[in-house]
Amino acid sequence: MSYHILIIEDDKAMIKSLKLTIRERLGPVRLSSSGFSNAKDKVASLRPDAVVMDMFEDTLQSTVKAEATWDYIWDVHFCPVVVHSAREEPDFLKGKHHPFAHYEPKGKDSQERVANRLKLFCAHIDCLRVFGDEVTQRASESLRHVSALIWKETTNDNERKDILVRVTRRRLAASLDSPAHGAKALKALEQFIYPPLEASLLTGDILQVIAANQKQAESYRVVLTPSCDLVVADDRFPVEDVLVACCIPVTDAEIVRRCNLREAKPKDLPQKLGRKLREDSRIDMVVLPALQGVWPAMVLDLKRLEIIQRSKIALNSPRNVDALHVRVASMDSPFRERLAWRYITTCGRPGLPEMDQEALEKDVTAAADERKE
Repeated sequence: MSYHILIIEDDKAMIKSLKLTIRERLGPVRLSSSGFSNAKDKVASLRPDAVVMDMFEDTLQSTVKAEATWDYIWDVHFCPVVVHSAREEPDFLKGKHHPFAHYEPKGKDSQERVANRLKLFCAHIDCLRVFGDEVTQRASESLRHVSALIWKETTNDNERKDILVRVTRRRLAASLDSPAHGAKALKALEQFIYPPLEASLLTGDILQVIAANQKQAESYRVVLTPSCDLVVADDRFPVEDVLVACCIPVTDAEIVRRCNLREAKPKDLPQKLGRKLREDSRIDMVVLPALQGVWPAMVLDLKRLEIIQRSKIALNSPRNVDALHVRVASMDSPFRERLAWRYITTCGRPGLPEMDQEALEKDVTAAADERKE
């Protein structure tokens, strides 16, 4: 598979050296180059598979020239980027630690290190291409299928345009959510949307206590309040207090009791807990897999409930100064619905008028006596 790599650099000798080295390491690739002034437009028109970019127009400049291009790549045309610069790592890249972003200082043999990094990116570039092709294909299929229906629905052109976009988007989302033929079993972490997308809290949103240790299960809560009571809009009045369930460690004494493992030897407990909890079949709890670098594997106990103020929950970062909790992820369907069903099954009951319990006791006693005869 031939890759298209864009080099953003003002030094012509460096461009020539990079192209030569990249071809030696990666074989037949398509290489383009650009200065700083038109770099963003080049990325938009060429849609390269990867980008190698300098940050400053010359060694005397103190102003970063490529930050707008970086932002465009990061937010619009996402692809692997190697920042190749004679200056120190730029501030906007520091601390990102993203697998598709790499800083390589210019120096002896740095062109070879850039080419080697691009070679490491190749498998991921293939993945991005496959996914992009699938999205394009399914978008085309969705447009083909829904357009005929929409043209029958209305004759108003403005309504057609609006409905076409909304219905196509919905069908596209459903088609991408439908597993492909021969797809592997769902990975546990696929039940989460991370980072979260929605502008309002929803059932199944995972909250972290801001002041707590991120690595501890006790630092997390999951929203149980119905989504319809949480949506913020001009004509809606969301509830002020949010019902949440608390997360606890997989080794919590209550979890050990529910799994009937109180007699297990300490050295055998981890493995036995793993076998018990992998089934995630109990109604009164939900086993949450680890999201690496975000939270540990933990159990959501649907009997440990709290009420927290909605105004104290930050939907994302940067968060408001009064927030005590921050939303870190959401649950996707049908896992959101599973959570609601388990909670209702655990704690919900229909409201009934008060019954004559003494009369009921007599009826049961009489029926039991009849069975003895």
